[in-house]
Amino acid sequence: MKLLWAVLLFALSCLVESSMASEVVVRRVDNLPEPPYWWWVVSTDGKRVYAMGARAQVDSQRRDMFTVDVDTNPPYLVLEIDPAVEQTVAKHLLQEFFSPFHNAQYIQASLGGDLAWLTRDYDFWQVSEGRIYALPPLQRDPKVYPNRWRTIHEIDPVTRQVVRSVDVRNVLPKDDTSIDVERSQYIIAMRISPDGRRLLTGHSGLIVVWALPNLQPLFYKSYDSDREITAMELSADGRLLYALAHARGLLVLNLQSKELERWDPNSQPGAPQKFGIEDLRMVDITLAPDGREIFFALRYGDAKGAVAALDTSSRKIARILRLSPTACISLCVVGNKLFASCLDGIYVIDIDAWRKNPNYQPPWVKLEGK
Repeated sequence: MKLLWAVLLFALSCLVESSMASEVVVRRVDNLPEPPYWWWVVSTDGKRVYAMGARAQVDSQRRDMFTVDVDTNPPYLVLEIDPAVEQTVAKHLLQEFFSPFHNAQYIQASLGGDLAWLTRDYDFWQVSEGRIYALPPLQRDPKVYPNRWRTIHEIDPVTRQVVRSVDVRNVLPKDDTSIDVERSQYIIAMRISPDGRRLLTGHSGLIVVWALPNLQPLFYKSYDSDREITAMELSADGRLLYALAHARGLLVLNLQSKELERWDPNSQPGAPQKFGIEDLRMVDITLAPDGREIFFALRYGDAKGAVAALDTSSRKIARILRLSPTACISLCVVGNKLFASCLDGIYVIDIDAWRKNPNYQPPWVKLEGK
């Protein structure tokens, strides 16, 4: 009888532990719109999570995020999600283009923020030291992405005048055979360093580091891949740039030595690094608040979705959390919460709880695998 009770208590404790982990580690944002498949891009201003999306039509025979048909016709839907309650608190319709990457500034301005005047001529910008660095689109058509931005404007927010304009084609060295100017002339991603002294732009086959405020190129770094840089993060000390070559892997650029660091010993020098997860395509990145980990949005198998955590100290994949039967698309972090958008919804991951339960997998994923 004692043995039976011991077995029952053990089973009950496992059940309770599993239930608590399910509640704490990962949850889904409720009250999302129908139909079930949406191409969400999540971004944050540190207080709210903004999800900008368009309807996605997924073929059940080829549920692949690279062949998903997205309705690019306006209006587009924007959700405001309160991270504290993990609920949609407001919905908006926008007539302008569907932003392909993190763009909380544009969404806020489009909804009537202080920089609403910028949305007339620009659809992506960064602010530093009282200056705005903005990308004017060649044309406002989502179908031309990624061949969309080629010029950087420095704008005085008081006068609203352009004080400096730089065309990428005019600064790329023509005599450097490692740089394909025709391929690399378009800007795909842009970030400003924590100290406000450098602007970093990601291109196809190239990363450019600019000095601020004069917008002079400091150096260029080419890399070996057929895919463009679609997301960038900077280490807290501003020494390292983490750049994602879409669906190919991670580049780590040391901004002091101006060299690409080789974290994965199995990777080729100068090429994106996959860290042993070659069958999982990395499609977005974001950084943990404490800088200890880089999070990846992943697409794998028949376009299933997952997130992975790369330990920046050990330089190895620490955990992989499978989330969805559909591809995951983008990530953002607010406080201790990692928001991950997949085609079937937006998931919320408690970072500390995930670290404490590294082998945890959601119950719906376990059921699917049976």
